[in-house]
Amino acid sequence: MFLPRRKIRWLRQQDSFSCAPIAVMNILKALGHDITYKRDLPYFRKLCQTDFETGSHPSRTRSLIQKYVSVKKRILYPTVRQLRAVLAEGYLVVLRSSLPLNAHLFLVADATPKSFFCVNVCAGHVWIPNQRFKDYYLQRYPDSRKLFRSPCAYAIGPK
Repeated sequence: MFLPRRKIRWLRQQDSFSCAPIAVMNILKALGHDITYKRDLPYFRKLCQTDFETGSHPSRTRSLIQKYVSVKKRILYPTVRQLRAVLAEGYLVVLRSSLPLNAHLFLVADATPKSFFCVNVCAGHVWIPNQRFKDYYLQRYPDSRKLFRSPCAYAIGPK
């Protein structure tokens, strides 16, 4: 089972290309593993095949996440209602957003009727109001015809 959100000291990326290793490391922290930024980031960058210019390889990152947790549901073009439903079932959500310039991978750890608690977004770990969350992270951009640039959510739970 995942630790309660308030008991986790979440990690935040300190560069522009390590969102996938940080997402994996935060998943492990949520499962209770002793993970630190300084000690473990180089190892997880290698596992995610993180490149300093293009970020991490999507299929390699997905395989790595599945090594530690069960992916209960994959939702292409998720809605606020779908994300709220899987969070209510006790899952964490790994969200791949399709931002205008580059994709970003982060966790959605909790929700209230008015907002989502997001881990490792631009502002760190914050509550984001529903409309801003929807407009910014769930938007379909013109180049999102390619699946790897489309918003996609994975509801994950312990194995």
